[in-house]
Amino acid sequence: MLVEFYSTIRAKFSVDEHRHYSLTPRNLSAIVYGLIRYDLSDQLEVVYEALTNEINRFFRDKLVNFEAQTKFDGLVGGLIRGHF
Repeated sequence: MLVEFYSTIRAKFSVDEHRHYSLTPRNLSAIVYGLIRYDLSDQLEVVYEALTNEINRFFRDKLVNFEAQTKFDGLVGGLIRGHF
């Protein structure tokens, strides 16, 4: 799922638009490492919120305007809901 997310976001938000939109596989490792901080017991809602929070920390916070953030939220929401 994270690799699919990474590929989709990288295709939609390119370095050609804004130089700081560079995304690397290292970002995916950081997201997975960040999930260790959460109590991901049997509650699917907690997993959903934790994953969304970590993805937003590493990718959404780099976006330059509200339009890009709205586009990002739609992509992330669709991908996460599709897998959960």
